Amino acid sequence: MKKKLKVVYMRPREKPVAWVGMFMLLKGTKRPHLAHAYVNAWSAARSGKWLEDNYGYGHANTLARPSSSDLLKALRLTDPRAVTEPNAHLDRDIPRRALYARMWEEVKAS
Repeated sequence: MKKKLKVVYMRPREKPVAWVGMFMLLKGTKRPHLAHAYVNAWSAARSGKWLEDNYGYGHANTLARPSSSDLLKALRLTDPRAVTEPNAHLDRDIPRRALYARMWEEVKAS
C-alpha cells in the first residue's frame, strides 16, 4: 500500500478460508505466571490494529480497527458473519490446497 500499487484482496468464488487461533499453556512450562499477560497483550486492541495494518488479518477484539477505511472494508471487519458459513469456510481439508499454495508462491515471487 505504501508504494500505491493497485492490489485487491482475493475473494475466491469458493469462499475464503477462515481459521480460529488459540493459546495453550503446556504442562510443566517454566513461566506459567506470564501466560495471562501474554494473552492479554495479544487480545489488546493495539495488537489487533497492528495485525490488521501489517498482515491484513482480522482480530477478535472488536475495538481493533486498521488505519485505512479501505482495508476495513476489504477485510469486512464490520460484519461478524464474514468469517462464518456460508460466507467463509473454517479451515479444513481443501483438495486443491497444493495448487493454491503453488499459485501463491508464484505471486510472491513476481
